[in-house]
Amino acid sequence: ANRPSSEPPSPSGDHSEPSLFAWGISDADAMEIARRANQDAIFEVTATEVTLLSCDDGSRESWSRFQ
Repeated sequence: ANRPSSEPPSPSGDHSEPSLFAWGISDADAMEIARRANQDAIFEVTATEVTLLSCDDGSRESWSRFQ
């Protein structure tokens, strides 16, 4: 799996935290990585859709990238 990381700042520039993006891994593997990092949710982005996946209950909410 490919896993570059970065530490982007908040819009105000006074807060940042490590970020990770990955491709070539399953949703289950991504959720496990996120849970170990104490994340509440992860995003899945495709060419046409963005999906928010809850690390707590596995629920999914999707919307078009072109609304």
